[in-house]
Amino acid sequence: MLEHLTRLAHDRAPARRAELLVAIIDLYRAAGARAEGSLGPLFGDIVRQLLPGLPGPQQAGVATRLAELATLPHALALELAVSGGFIGEAMLRGASVLTDDDLLDLAGRVDEEGLMAIAARVPLSERMSDALVALGGARLCRAVAANRSARLSPQCLARIVASCGAGSAADLRPPADIVAFPAVQGAERRRFGEPMGAVIPWPKATLQRPATAASPVAAAIAAIASSDRMLEVAMLLAAHAGLPPDLVSRLIARPDPSLLAVLCRAASVPPSTFSVIARIRGRRFGHPLSETMAVEAAYAELTEAEARATLGSMKALQRKA
Repeated sequence: MLEHLTRLAHDRAPARRAELLVAIIDLYRAAGARAEGSLGPLFGDIVRQLLPGLPGPQQAGVATRLAELATLPHALALELAVSGGFIGEAMLRGASVLTDDDLLDLAGRVDEEGLMAIAARVPLSERMSDALVALGGARLCRAVAANRSARLSPQCLARIVASCGAGSAADLRPPADIVAFPAVQGAERRRFGEPMGAVIPWPKATLQRPATAASPVAAAIAAIASSDRMLEVAMLLAAHAGLPPDLVSRLIARPDPSLLAVLCRAASVPPSTFSVIARIRGRRFGHPLSETMAVEAAYAELTEAEARATLGSMKALQRKA
């Protein structure tokens, strides 16, 4: 092994540098708890010397391997986490030695891609989910919602719903480097383009919000349901319907999907999202696919007016109880 490491150390090719660092990481891992004290500072110096010089793809692979170390020196992990790029994202996403306190501090110092890396951590605590959705916009909120391991508080879910509403209009704006102008041709188009450089026509109709745009609640449910998070779906449906979350959880946990369909349609959940939810339930209850598809077909026929009328009756009964 020593001869192999010596040979790698004399070869300055990027691939050999990466191979050398991987070998050193494996040796450090094998040392276990013994490595943290005496070997930690030396290991950190080697990583600082070799890792930044690796090409991007190799840097990402080695940084991910580093993040998996249970004995990774804490100070080194913090230092690498704020370095940005492949290295920083790998640390923020996977370093187990970083605590929630560390991550909360780092969240205020990294860019949006760094926040997205934190949002992808497994698991993601409720404390971190709350902090991330408070810091970020629609993109970050959707990333938190899509993380199956994330614990989401009612306050976090409310922010996700709000971000879905705020983000939907912003998503329709053209990028800053695209100039919107009337569709003109010939000499008039050339005259317009001369002072502007390359000009891309942006039809006015595409800048308008579609009349059938999904509601914020429906958009949030779509993001969460795709990650098989039925408890959070129940919390969102309950908040929209004005019913207690525990009651809604019990209602949609029944084998009969009728009440779930009513709650979803009243919240403007589109058939495509309901199909995801119905198939999750079908798998849980062991229903044949044909039965689930029949439920989906019935949902497509259910109108929002019918669903809201049924929901009104449910709420009236609940108030009397």
